[in-house]
Amino acid sequence: MERNEIQALEANFRASNFLSVAQLFLNSNVDINKLKQEDLKEKVFGHWGCCPGINYCYAHLNRFIRKTKIVPNIIIGTGHSSPALISNLYINGSLGKMYPKYQYGLEGMNNLISDFGKNMILQTEISPLLPGVILAGGELGNAISVSMGTVINNPKQTTLTIVGDGEFEAGTTLSSLLCNQLINPKNDGFLVIMINLNGYKMTSRSLISLNEDFAGLLESFGYEVFNTSINNHEETGRIFDEIAKRQKEWYEGEKTKIPIVILKSPKGFSAPETIDGLAFVNSHLSHKVSTLKIPKDIKNSVEIIQKWLMSYKPESLFVNGVPSNMVLENIPKIKKNNVEKNIRNAKRININSFPSNEMKALSKYFIESTDEDFLIFSPDESISNGLNDFVNQYGIRYNVEIDSSIRVKEKGRIVEILNEVICITMLYGYLNSGGDGVFITYEAFSPLVSSFLSQCYKFYKQQKEGNVKEIHNSLKIIITSLGWRNTYTHQNPDLLNTLLSKESEYVRIYFPSEAKQAILCFEEMKRAKNSIQVLYLTKTEVNTYRTMEQAKTDVKRGYWIKKFKNTNSSNKILLIAIGDIITNECLKASELISDRDIDVLSIIKSDCLQELNIDIKKYHKVLVYCTGYCDIIRGELSKMFDTTKWLFKGYNDSTYGTYKNVLESNGIDIQSITRDIKEDYYEL
Repeated sequence: MERNEIQALEANFRASNFLSVAQLFLNSNVDINKLKQEDLKEKVFGHWGCCPGINYCYAHLNRFIRKTKIVPNIIIGTGHSSPALISNLYINGSLGKMYPKYQYGLEGMNNLISDFGKNMILQTEISPLLPGVILAGGELGNAISVSMGTVINNPKQTTLTIVGDGEFEAGTTLSSLLCNQLINPKNDGFLVIMINLNGYKMTSRSLISLNEDFAGLLESFGYEVFNTSINNHEETGRIFDEIAKRQKEWYEGEKTKIPIVILKSPKGFSAPETIDGLAFVNSHLSHKVSTLKIPKDIKNSVEIIQKWLMSYKPESLFVNGVPSNMVLENIPKIKKNNVEKNIRNAKRININSFPSNEMKALSKYFIESTDEDFLIFSPDESISNGLNDFVNQYGIRYNVEIDSSIRVKEKGRIVEILNEVICITMLYGYLNSGGDGVFITYEAFSPLVSSFLSQCYKFYKQQKEGNVKEIHNSLKIIITSLGWRNTYTHQNPDLLNTLLSKESEYVRIYFPSEAKQAILCFEEMKRAKNSIQVLYLTKTEVNTYRTMEQAKTDVKRGYWIKKFKNTNSSNKILLIAIGDIITNECLKASELISDRDIDVLSIIKSDCLQELNIDIKKYHKVLVYCTGYCDIIRGELSKMFDTTKWLFKGYNDSTYGTYKNVLESNGIDIQSITRDIKEDYYEL
């Protein structure tokens, strides 16, 4: 490396460290030489310990981008590194371009420092309102799997991922490394993983820092591992020069291992070694600046913070709030091209010719109306879920062609990983790089993705409320193998509670009652953007049948009604059914009764639980049968109607429910529904 490159790297590194510290401690952009107690924040919000490692990686990524002239995705798994990311986005100008309030200059820098931790944009954790962010802070452990998803089917994409050593104990980080078996240079983009190995998580040592042969473990997974240390720009620069060669080889289709860079650094590097008599650098105390959390409570806090800030020599880094020429020499000036995929329009298909089984019908729909960029992400369940034809035609994805009892292809369109969270996070990354696809899993194991879906919901909600214009394909999910047809261990509708508790603008659940409705629901899901779309159905046969025109009307309206008018009585009965198996049972029960006037209303869209346009006053008796636990359904319907005298039945977690009597044990089989209809009084 040339001397001027090292100087530019060092200046970039110091500038981002300076801004990170300033955001944490200062009320505004002030003359550091004249720092006073009132210039300091009363209480420090945010985290420092991981920032210097992130800033160091970012400086070298800037040089890498400048050298290769390829603009990558940069994904930071460490949500607590917000001050570092914000600093780098200010320095490269993208923050000011997105928000003029933070443009280069004394005013922009002042706004940056004073606003940190006080508005939606400059949150103490990485925010979706920041430019380029596709994975926000808040939940650790998903960065590598999301990054893997961004490069699938994107042969000219590069994604650079930074994770902390504590993250290897969280989420899917370690198991995600197995997914290099799904990626190859022929079809997919290039991935670089950087590990900020600073030895500590929030309040204790990180486990991988105690592993003497962690690099050997990564190599055994099939990665090429590079070791470096912080503030060793020449060594780290050489490593990234080697990685640039690997990137070129990858783009040319050569067999190349995915590189992992392990950056060893003392936690909180470049801060004071001790504060208030306690070790600070290379200590867990630097993570949340514990010893300086309330600066006024520490003797000489002004002097400590002043000396800390001055150690970066800010007068050489910024001129009136503008990064100096030396800093800017390391900043790439390449515009990022939007990743666009040529996704064809859906073919006109004759749904009437499709199988009556909902999952088999969807399998045929996926074959006939989606293109090669549409992928199915699923645990080891594709055949069980009725996707046999899709598997036989397109195969399970693997990075090499091998002998297998099931069809395997390098560009297979089913990504099967026996880990629900990896499946959905890879799909999420894939969607954010312009792809399209669906996550399919059993109802019993779907709660495993509940936490990530809550994070996605918050991401979409913040983007909308922050007026961020990024548009992405909806996160589509199919929940199948419902508990009504399963053993006790495979009965768990908990995810429904999580989803129904969210605002309908960002989450919609579909409960089709037959195959044509299911396909039309999925077509709606495909058109949706920036939201979570869920299709809830069984993989077994149901006997409900609707014509094509009826199904179109049903899905558009969000519900449908089947009338069983057997008397002239004014005592009409309404059965509200939610779910395909439940609807089927309610219809069969109603057919058996000849002396009652019954309407069966089958709800298809979760929106209708809050906005159901029916005249409820004409019914003297209302019975509600639902998939999942009934309390949350009761809560939703109670927002529209007085449900105090309604009967609600759903899944009640009966331990004696087996494969043949789950419906009976929950009181939702045909005989139980028949009794409920006939009884004039029933237990509420």
